[in-house]
Amino acid sequence: MQNGKAATKPVSKPRKTSKLPMYVGLQDLADLMGIAKRTVSDWHSRGIVVSGPNSRQFDLIKSMQNYTKHLRDLAIAKEAEGKGPTYTQEKAQTERVTREIKELELRKLKGELLTVQEVAAGWTAFAAIMKITVMTLASKARARLPHLTNHDGEVLREVSRDIMTDLREEIEILVNTGETALQTPDE
Repeated sequence: MQNGKAATKPVSKPRKTSKLPMYVGLQDLADLMGIAKRTVSDWHSRGIVVSGPNSRQFDLIKSMQNYTKHLRDLAIAKEAEGKGPTYTQEKAQTERVTREIKELELRKLKGELLTVQEVAAGWTAFAAIMKITVMTLASKARARLPHLTNHDGEVLREVSRDIMTDLREEIEILVNTGETALQTPDE
């Protein structure tokens, strides 16, 4: 304590053994910050970016500290204005999404979930089996009912095709709307 006041510690001093250069040029600073050279110049005029020993160099450490403070101040101002979520809200949302992703991954590893490709492959195989089964109805009926004529066999094939067409249309409606137009025989 000096004169009744607590001594304040400087934010950060460049270490003597630091591998970072003390001063950098305009392009290097812009690249480091991920901004345009014009923005570096604008921020220099606003005091965010600090000049080095000559007009073509900038103090890297002080400029980066000011840049970080500037971003922090912008975040606080944005939060105070009520624009957008707060840092805490964003962090909680990110953690929630991360947790949901991990839960889904765990359920998939346990075999509780199927991928869209797995479901599509299963339904494709089911549809192929269904088509073959329905389309063989005419020949199976003629084998069991020998008195059926060729005309009767053709009628049964047409009925089988109609059933497959109705089924395809009904599945399209179900997939697109989530509802079915089919009625049970009692209706």
